[in-house]
Amino acid sequence: MQVTSAEEFLAARRRGSGPLVRTTVALLLIAIWVGLVAPVLPLIGRGGDAASLAIAGRLIAEDRPETLFARSPDRLSVEDPAWEAEAREMGYSWRLYPYLYPPLIAFAATPASLAELPLIRASMLALTLCAAALTVLIAARCWSPELLIPGWMIGAIAGAALSWPFMSQLIALNLQPLVMLAILAAIAAAQAGRAALAGTALALATAVKVTPAALVLYWLATRRYAEAAWFLIASAGLLALGLILAGMPLHLDWIAGMRELGQSIVPAAPNRSLAALLYGAAYGLEPSGEGLPLRPLPAWIAAICACVGIVGSALCLWGARRSRHRPAADAAGQIALIVVTILATPLAWSHYFLILVPAAMVWTGLVGLTSRSVAVVALLAFLISEPVARAAAAAAEPAIPAAFEPVAGLVLLALLLRARRRYFRGA
Repeated sequence: MQVTSAEEFLAARRRGSGPLVRTTVALLLIAIWVGLVAPVLPLIGRGGDAASLAIAGRLIAEDRPETLFARSPDRLSVEDPAWEAEAREMGYSWRLYPYLYPPLIAFAATPASLAELPLIRASMLALTLCAAALTVLIAARCWSPELLIPGWMIGAIAGAALSWPFMSQLIALNLQPLVMLAILAAIAAAQAGRAALAGTALALATAVKVTPAALVLYWLATRRYAEAAWFLIASAGLLALGLILAGMPLHLDWIAGMRELGQSIVPAAPNRSLAALLYGAAYGLEPSGEGLPLRPLPAWIAAICACVGIVGSALCLWGARRSRHRPAADAAGQIALIVVTILATPLAWSHYFLILVPAAMVWTGLVGLTSRSVAVVALLAFLISEPVARAAAAAAEPAIPAAFEPVAGLVLLALLLRARRRYFRGA
């Protein structure tokens, strides 16, 4: 049967027996996931990020902002009396992690922070699940419509849910899924010509994490000047609001803390950045039982990461203008730029690599759902899956890195850029 349009192709696939087979396989994957990750499920929200955000909101509510950015000098932990008192009052008894977001986020979290800790965790879990689901839906609808077939969609969701980045997010319960959703919303809105929405969405993402601002370079390269302007306007508005609420000294404290972290590294297994992988291979990793160690970033590792960032960004921007009116190719360049930014930073936790899920979906949208592309995505999903991460951590020596997320990130980066180039060559 000859298919002459995307609509006819989707209709033909729905009438065939393929969706039933894929749905059955996807349901089996979900059943396997439930069995394999069951030991991790009781740890949901125990990572401390939700508690740290709640404590930050309570400190603001109690007019004690001077302790907002408290942090131990040599570890990514907090040993401050005010923090410890708030943790006891909340009923939180695990390790305390520092608050790393801008001051405005603490003010925004103040109303919710006064709730009980179980309710805070439940709310963060709901936000995580909703943001992850919307991210997958946006990626499929905009750049990989073949995945809208139920069997493929269930398979994509099952692969994402089985990943260690997703499980680590469930343990941490922080704002990373909302950042990822805002990034994809900004890309989709920019492609739809909705400049105000695109710029505002990217500004919101940047208000939580600075790294998404790299997309502005892509917008400038593709002559999306209105989107870049709206980003600057929205960012200026958010900054002004933060200064009104928190004042300049608190922002200077945050900037100083971010500058110090940018020159440091956490040489422990939870850090899945390229820098941590290099550090572990050269010097070995340190145990994190007493809190995440914080060490100066070696100059040679900083140089390698900077080269990866510069060269990778240049490759993403090269030929970007030609892809502006080709949604999948355009999205491939933008998501690849985000992946480059994550790989080039010295601190990148496992949940940062949730971006690999929409990256893989965009790649399949460019090359098509062939047996080869499905096999490649399945292999990458296997390497970053929760069972593999658990098995690798158990089998490896404590001082040897066993993180596959940066490797999968580099592979997907190469695949995205290669597929975009071949797309323009008609291959």
